[in-house]
Formats: sequence, structure tokens, C-alpha cells
Amino acid sequence: MSDYRWYRDMFLSKLCLRSDGAADYWKEIFISGLSRLFAEKPVISENANNDSYASDLEANNFQEPCLEMEFESQENAYSFYVQYAKCVGFGVSIKSSRRSKISRQFIDVKYACTRYGNKRESTSQNPRLCLKVDCKAGLHIKRRCDGKWVIHGFIKDHNHELFPTYAHYFPCHRSINKAQKQCIDTLQHVGVRTNKIYATMAKQHGGYEKVGCLEKDVRNHLDKERRLNLESGDANAMLECFMLMQEENPRFFYAFDLDDDGRVKNVFWVDANGRDDYQEFGDVILFDTTYITNKYKMPFAPFIGVNNHFQSRLLGCALLANESSESFIWLMKIWLRAMGGKPPNAIITDQDKAMKIVPPYTPQRNGVTERKNGTIVNMVRIMLKGKNFPKELQGEVVSTSAYLLNRCPTKKLKNITPEESWSRFKPNMSHLKVFGSIAYRHVLDKIIKKLDDKGEQMILVGYHSTGGYKLYDTINKRIVISRDMIIDELKEWKHE
Repeated sequence: MSDYRWYRDMFLSKLCLRSDGAADYWKEIFISGLSRLFAEKPVISENANNDSYASDLEANNFQEPCLEMEFESQENAYSFYVQYAKCVGFGVSIKSSRRSKISRQFIDVKYACTRYGNKRESTSQNPRLCLKVDCKAGLHIKRRCDGKWVIHGFIKDHNHELFPTYAHYFPCHRSINKAQKQCIDTLQHVGVRTNKIYATMAKQHGGYEKVGCLEKDVRNHLDKERRLNLESGDANAMLECFMLMQEENPRFFYAFDLDDDGRVKNVFWVDANGRDDYQEFGDVILFDTTYITNKYKMPFAPFIGVNNHFQSRLLGCALLANESSESFIWLMKIWLRAMGGKPPNAIITDQDKAMKIVPPYTPQRNGVTERKNGTIVNMVRIMLKGKNFPKELQGEVVSTSAYLLNRCPTKKLKNITPEESWSRFKPNMSHLKVFGSIAYRHVLDKIIKKLDDKGEQMILVGYHSTGGYKLYDTINKRIVISRDMIIDELKEWKHE
């Protein structure tokens, strides 16, 4: 009970600092929640079936699945196998599933260890870590005519080490139930830090491994709530500020977008100067979303124009819940209404995919990144068509295009190459060869017979970070990296 008193005194002292009149309300909620937190009986999870399966597994010494074992539903079978996997120490993923052609209901599902499948081959400089080891362990269930599910196949053995002590790190074993969400929201509302919230949950459940989630999951939950849920005091303060500015100047314009629960999602405002400047300098508008460091981590979206003296003019501002098409559609409609329904001649933006719907008669201009991507796509198309290469080489051609562009001087960088700007060293160009040239790769003597050819004919398709060349083996359909070769730039491959 000493821990209970310590947490109570600490949190109530924080509540006393509130001045919005809601302290008494939150005191009552917090005291009741804290009493449950330190009660002798544990909080009942909303996934009661999962907990019962876990207790059954422990009581039966980690009972293994067996053939013809029945389940009332697919969800029960999945929960059983997940709990078994947690006790044993591996993760579970859905390998495949099949629906009935008549009823369109699932009739066959295969669950597998998360390390099933083969390692993917990557030629990138910093490839992503791949944990695939072709593990065959898994569970195969089928649906009978009476609606019940039975185990049709079960493979127990894994070809890798198992980690029952660290099973709670696997994504399939991590979730935040309804009771935990309520406790997290309550503690966060009274000003408790996220790491302290997670430590309190670990104390409640008897250890970090028994919480059922990680601190990262708690942070993600709180971030999601902050994105759409402004506190009543903040929203009222913003509204009062806008109303006061509108009283001082009736041409001040603002608008709120609310969700179904009455919470603020999006906010837009523009003053009289911005509306006047748009009438004079509204030909081309820059619209961009930039994340700013604030309590709610909401994207800040300004509308920027340029006057005759090349000075930036603010033509409106917005705080958005997210960068979705729905939010942009609402924002564009409100912004056009504030500007008298007159659309600009062009909008420059980095939101190419999300802003598919823009003001009428307004061409959308992509940002620098999109234009650079268009340059690479055009280079790839020309290189593939010019050398008559198959489309399966387009990944290597994209890499080669980016490699060459990074070694071409640009006006933006004052006629130096991006590679030099990044590394501070002028790149060496002497190794560059004609793309698609014929290359003869040397074959080691110890792997060939006496009268076999000592060279293999391949095609030059790119450059590797180690200083070697990327060669395409037309016979085995593979990419080879080599430095020991001869390149004939006067010959090129002729695809049959």
C-alpha cells in the first residue's frame, strides 16, 4: 500500500495544478483507476479467450496442437496457436488462406512461423536485415461442413533457436486491451510521462514481459489520440482567439472541421492581409505540409505566395489531423471559399498522391523530388528501349541511372556533382563505361577444365560500391559483380 500512497500523492499534486475546473472530476476517476491498479485481483483482459488458452497451456505443460483438434471458429484456432507460440518462443503469421467459391467464406488457413521462406537477395549497399531461414513449422486448419474448424496438419520442429523469454517482443503477441487503454489515457491526462505509465503497467502485471505490449506501442497509442483529440481548454482558447481577431477585423476568416465525436480534426485561418494579397499575387501558390514540434504533432500547412519583390506572402494556414485526401479536400474547399472562389493558375506541392483532387482548372506542379523521379523514369525507359533489354533488368537500370545522375554537375549546386557535395571529394569518372557493352569476365582456373574458355560473355548493366561492375549473365539470368574482366565498348548485346 505504500506504493499506492506514493502514486496517489504524486498524481494528485499534479491535478491540483490544473485550473480548468475539471480537477475534481479527474480526481474521482483517477482514484478509482488507481485502486484497481493496486488491487489484489488482476484487471480482466478483453481477450478472455486468450488468457484462458494461456492458463490451459501452462496447466497442461504447454500442450501441443494435435491432428483433428476442434475449434468453434477460426479466431479461436488462431488464438490457441498464438498462445502456444508465445509459450514456445516464436512469432506467427498467416502464410495463406482460401475461400469457398460458393459462400466466399474462409475454408482453409495456414499459419506459419514468422521465419518461414527464403532470404531475399539484395544488391543494395545497405540491405535490410532478413531473418528468413525457411522454417517449416506451422499449423494448417480446415473448416468442416458443420462450421467447426479442425487441425489438418501440424509441424512442430523449427530450424532456428526459440526465445520463450523474449516472446513478448513479437508483433503477434503485442496488443493493448480496452482496460489498458483507459488506464493509459487517464494517466496521460493528468500529466504522467509515457515511460512512467509503462513502468506502472509493468508493476501492475508483475513484470514488463507480462504487460502484453511495449513502450513503443503505448507511445503510438498516445500519438494517435493526440492527432485527433485537442483538449477542451486548447480548442476553446483557439476559438476565442479567432473570434477576437474577427471582431477586430470582420474579414478575418477561420473554419473548424469536426469528426463524429465532436473532436477537432482540421483548422484553417487567414487574415485580411492574406486575402487581399491573394487577389494580387495568387497566380502561383506553394502548398506544403511540414511537421512542427508541438504537443499534438499535427502537420502545419501554409499557403505561400510571392509578391513583385520576390517576398513571401502568407495566404492562409491550417493544422491538419493527417495528410490524407479527405483532409486536403476539406482544406481546399475552405481555402477557395475564403479567397472568393477564385482558383490559382498553379499549385506547387509535395503531396502528389494525396492531392488527386485539387481546385478546378488548376494544374498541379510536383515538387523537386517528383521531378527528379520523373527524370530517372525517363532515363530508365530510354536505356531499356535503346539496348532492347528485358524488363526484369529495370531495377538495375534504375540504380545505374541514379548512380550517373549523382555524378553529373547541377546548376543548383553551382556546377558541382551531388556526390562531391555529399562526400566533399570530387568523384573519379575514369571507370565509367558505355552502358550495355559486352564484358568478358575472367573465370578462375580452378573451376574450369583445361580446354574450357577462360572468359564468360556478359553485359555491363551498372556499378557497385566496392569498385566492381555489375554484369548480367544472359544464360543463368543473374547479376554478377566483378572487377576482373575486359569490356568491349564497341560491341553491344543483341537480344534475340
